[in-house]
Amino acid sequence: MPEKITVETLSHPPKSPGGGKKKAAAAGPAAGPPTPRTVIANRIQAALKDYPPSKNRSSDLVPLTREFEALRRKYKALNAAAKAYPMAISHAEEARMELVSSFASLAEGSPIDGQIGGSGDNSMKSVTNQLVEQNKQHGEKFMHTIAQYCEDWEAYVTSTVDAQLTENKKLHEHFNHYQQKVEVLRKKEEAEADKLQKKEEKKAEAAAAASPNQKASPVAPPKKHPTTKLGEKLERNEGKLNSAWKTYENSSAALCNLMEEVMKQGWQDLYPLVVETIQWEIRRASAKFELTTKYGATQAKMETAVEAATKKRNNELAELRQALHGMSHSADSSSSAGSSASTEHA
Repeated sequence: MPEKITVETLSHPPKSPGGGKKKAAAAGPAAGPPTPRTVIANRIQAALKDYPPSKNRSSDLVPLTREFEALRRKYKALNAAAKAYPMAISHAEEARMELVSSFASLAEGSPIDGQIGGSGDNSMKSVTNQLVEQNKQHGEKFMHTIAQYCEDWEAYVTSTVDAQLTENKKLHEHFNHYQQKVEVLRKKEEAEADKLQKKEEKKAEAAAAASPNQKASPVAPPKKHPTTKLGEKLERNEGKLNSAWKTYENSSAALCNLMEEVMKQGWQDLYPLVVETIQWEIRRASAKFELTTKYGATQAKMETAVEAATKKRNNELAELRQALHGMSHSADSSSSAGSSASTEHA
């Protein structure tokens, strides 16, 4: 029974038992986890053993090959998407960092400078830096497991089918070679047989002319494959043609089975990949949520700083207004005193 396909363990090879080189040498090399290529290969090969024997499937090769070429394009699209996805996420995190850096630049020297661009663990810039680093680690994990699985899957299936297609083409050319050769030999044999037939007929005619009263016996047609070098060569090549045909048809049947397996049962190789991708997304979202909750503390501290700065500013404005009021009152008093003195003098 083939191994159960899993993606999660592929990037975590088991540690060798013991700590020293001598112990490791004595125990022999530690067997690592199977690669996706190995596991997929084992599944497909095990499935092919259960296929019933089939013959004369060469006529199915053309439509199946056309379908496989469509599948090949899907493999390439999946492989490209798997490599592009973590890069796209990384670019998004870099854009987030640029945004926060712009916030920090504008906040320099302000009451909220420390909460945005400060060096504390809960500053917006520090939390964002942690998110970028965390995303980098998740991206590397994605590339080592999910993207690698996609690459190995495409590589194994396409290389295996391509190898059998190439071999089948050679066998077909080998079969065509003997088919054409036998056709040529058969024509030569027919020409030789016709020549021999005419020769025998002429002999019979000559014998009948020499003995007109004797009843002529009918001329028997020549035997198939007369015991001549040409006949022997034809029989030998007909045997080779029959062998080449059987080998080609067996190859065609095996190739048809392989393409049908990867096209119709490929979902068995897709399923663990999708499951691991879902688990990766859950782990990434959970870790990201845990970090982004620190933004709440950042916001709370920033609000406190804004309240303190606002209160301080309001106090400063109140003191300023009070001072201005005092100055105005003093000026009014001086003006009133001056007016009174002028009146009394008059």
